Amino acid sequence: MLRTLIRPDQKDWVDRLPDIEFAYNTSVHPAIGVTPFELHHGGRKGRIFADLFLPRPADIDAACSPALWKYRELLTQAGANMQKAQVRMPQQANRRCVPCPIPAGDLVWVSAEEFALEQDVSRKLLPKWFGPWSVTAAAGDDPDGASFVINIPEHLTVHPVFHASKLATYTPAKSDDFPDRRSQDPPSMDGHQEVDRAISDRKYGSKPRQYKVTFKACDGDDTRWISGADLKASAPLIYARYEKRRLAQEASRPAPPTRTVVPPSDRQLRPRRMVQCSGSGIGVSCTSCSCRSYWGRTVSCSCATIYSQVHLGDTPHDLTDADFEELAKLSEGFSGSDIAVSVKDVLFEPVRKTQEATHFRMVADKDGKRKYMACSPGDARKAIESTMEDLYKQGKGDLILPPPIVKSDFLKVLARQRPTVSKSDLEVHERFTKEFGEEG
Repeated sequence: MLRTLIRPDQKDWVDRLPDIEFAYNTSVHPAIGVTPFELHHGGRKGRIFADLFLPRPADIDAACSPALWKYRELLTQAGANMQKAQVRMPQQANRRCVPCPIPAGDLVWVSAEEFALEQDVSRKLLPKWFGPWSVTAAAGDDPDGASFVINIPEHLTVHPVFHASKLATYTPAKSDDFPDRRSQDPPSMDGHQEVDRAISDRKYGSKPRQYKVTFKACDGDDTRWISGADLKASAPLIYARYEKRRLAQEASRPAPPTRTVVPPSDRQLRPRRMVQCSGSGIGVSCTSCSCRSYWGRTVSCSCATIYSQVHLGDTPHDLTDADFEELAKLSEGFSGSDIAVSVKDVLFEPVRKTQEATHFRMVADKDGKRKYMACSPGDARKAIESTMEDLYKQGKGDLILPPPIVKSDFLKVLARQRPTVSKSDLEVHERFTKEFGEEG
């Protein structure tokens, strides 16, 4: 009775004890045939027989009150009912132990004793049965009775095979008997829990990437780590959206700059600064500039007349000398570290375009091989509607060629890049060089 009155969080069970006690004592007990109050007090109303245990003469039966006679009749009736119950109860218990086959597809309840408890939850106050769930098949011939494979939800970490003694047949209630009761039939989940969204991911070494997901119709704190293959099979749209967002974040994350320490003896002989970046680099050659290198770190680079040239190595690009000069003016005041970060960000622009592209066109690389390059949907050179993931599925991932770097890629990066050296830092540096010279 206590299970039906308490809240799901089980915080109010103490407040319900007086109501449960009164309801139990005023209900007819199946073993004795009367209520506990009636047997204890001699009637339906509570009475206290304080004089029953006092010493009485031998002829006490002649002077017994009608209430005492009624109390003795109740004791006799309770004893007779208990003898009948001793015969009836074993029959009732043995009836449930008789193995009865359960056909596949039927709904059954599973005993709550077979499931692990959550934290701060009492087993005595939980429902005695969980479900109902469908029966998949019989699990073989057991000498103690049949066992069955139950189609339990995947988020319940328990073996799906249960003995017949732990199962109870599910009988749906008729709507005419209980018109206002909510249906006990579980919602259709198509054999699995429906994923609501992916929260985060993790990857250990060479093992497959795992995703932390939440489920619909479940608490937001009820999360689970599943593999990428399971997430892609059960929720392909959620998997695709999360992967697109994750790859974009990784591509936009700036890598730590690589700095080259210039020996003190070479500082006067090296007015040109080169920052290497993944096989490519950016070099700024300055005239009439004050440039201080301290412990291998470029502090500032402010030029009166600037001639900048961007060296991209073997990376394909469509920039002209005029574009290089304009970019050098836009990056005035940038330190060597700022320039290195900008170049690395620019080198990822072709990767971002390829990942986000919805159309590709056939081009020839420097060796004359035909490959796929990302393009806009309105490209007049026979654009093919496809994505990078589609090309990989077709086994053409090795034929994808990133587009060349263009001027707009640099302008986009420089628009969001800010120099780390302020004007006040340059003034302090200029005063320092006037007092101590270039070498300090």
